[in-house]
Amino acid sequence: MTLRAGLHYDDDFGIGILANVTLRNALLANSRFTMDVVLSENIRGKIAYVYDRGFIPALGVQIAFNRFGTKIYDNCEAITSLTYQDFSVAAFLMSTFSNNYSIGGGIKYENVNCLEDFQTLGIGRFNNNYLHTYVFLDFDNFNRKYKPSKGFKLKSEFRTISRQKEGTQFFDASSVVYAKYDQALKLNDKLGINTTLLIAGTIGPDLDLPYNIYFGGLGENYNNFIFPFLGYRYMELFGRTGAMGRLDFYIEPAKNHFITAKANIGKLEPTIDGLFNESILLDGYGISYGYNSPFGPLEFTLIASTNHSAILSYLSLGFWF
Repeated sequence: MTLRAGLHYDDDFGIGILANVTLRNALLANSRFTMDVVLSENIRGKIAYVYDRGFIPALGVQIAFNRFGTKIYDNCEAITSLTYQDFSVAAFLMSTFSNNYSIGGGIKYENVNCLEDFQTLGIGRFNNNYLHTYVFLDFDNFNRKYKPSKGFKLKSEFRTISRQKEGTQFFDASSVVYAKYDQALKLNDKLGINTTLLIAGTIGPDLDLPYNIYFGGLGENYNNFIFPFLGYRYMELFGRTGAMGRLDFYIEPAKNHFITAKANIGKLEPTIDGLFNESILLDGYGISYGYNSPFGPLEFTLIASTNHSAILSYLSLGFWF
């Protein structure tokens, strides 16, 4: 058994303290039981049990809870805020290989409770249950977590989502598919490039608010289909179909100190055809100073976009969890 603790701060969720318990070979050899609790204003937690058989598919189960607040924007101005929380139970099959690659699929039952704090848009409050089925493929061979200099990372998923009608009945399902590819390149001992490509789309009828595709913010480990995008605040933009590309060019003038120029472009549209029309091209750019401290990465970024006049900032400290 191991006990761990972690500390993280970012401008999306504030300060969080992580408590982790990991127990190996619990009940079965090659199994792993983990419990994570993040204590913060935006509390969340997860309990998981995974029986690892390597490439041979093995069963895992997970219980998770998330709670956070967010804002809804119109022309860069916050017009209302939402309090979101979910509770889910999932069972899945997963194969792993060489600690870099995992593939699998599963089923998840989820309750979502969402409350509009100021009733500006008439969203009010809803409390719905959803059934998810999903398959995923992940690969990660980055040489380091912060500012990797070699390797690539692929995260992809196909998920169907159906809202519960009554009893065991569900409405017709819609699907969301996405693939996110990150590549790290080392130019020399002091210079490097990190790139990102993303494509995401909704198939079928419109999904409820929590399962839209969102762009904005500069964090990691966002819930559902929320993706970071320079130039906009967390969850500021949403749609059914999106694509983006990003380039980070960094220099390490002294050991563990980084100066990074960042830029991205993208589109977020109601239909896939909208990605190819002459609508507004989303963009954002920024410059950051980062320090790989003993407490984890510290990074401060100034951000702007040609689509608005606001100058944004983003601060994070510690590894993401």
